[in-house]
Amino acid sequence: MKKNRVGKAAIFEDREIRKIRESFSQFHRAIFEIALFTGERMGAIIQLRVTDVYLDPQTRKLHQEITFAARTRKARPDGSRETRQIPIQPDLRSFLLSYQPPRSGYLFPGKESDHITYNAVYDYWSKKFAYLGLDHRGFSTHSTRRWFITQLAQNGIDIKTIQAITGHSNINVLMGYVDASPDRIKNAMATLSI
Repeated sequence: MKKNRVGKAAIFEDREIRKIRESFSQFHRAIFEIALFTGERMGAIIQLRVTDVYLDPQTRKLHQEITFAARTRKARPDGSRETRQIPIQPDLRSFLLSYQPPRSGYLFPGKESDHITYNAVYDYWSKKFAYLGLDHRGFSTHSTRRWFITQLAQNGIDIKTIQAITGHSNINVLMGYVDASPDRIKNAMATLSI
């Protein structure tokens, strides 16, 4: 995990995502998968209600989108918050159909609070990253958000669409999430010719 919350969160590589998926409990994998395929911040994910994801949790019937209520999301500089609805990506849909959610209340209930705490998620992920030998890479719970945004950019999605998906009000802040690998820089340079 990141040391003293300094610097940008590292971005996962495919092989690291596979290791994490194999290692995490189903409960924490559900948090990870939602984070990975929605790009939402952890504070909003841990406050998801079962009904924000599932039409019927007993039959595991899903909504078409995951709804992140405004009250759970980070406030903008002016103090406003917006509800964000994200279509459920096919891989995430498959996982959520196999996941057994609680019947009601929070999707990720906590032991001492209504929902799992950020610290509980952070501690679990930190221990797993250390166990997997990934603790030196600088991952954090925000790594999923950086992966999500970078993947969209690398897949050719224009920045205005990414902004609409993520809810960023400032494109400059959004651009800070996009990572350019040395291979992508090399490939970009190879496209230039006269």
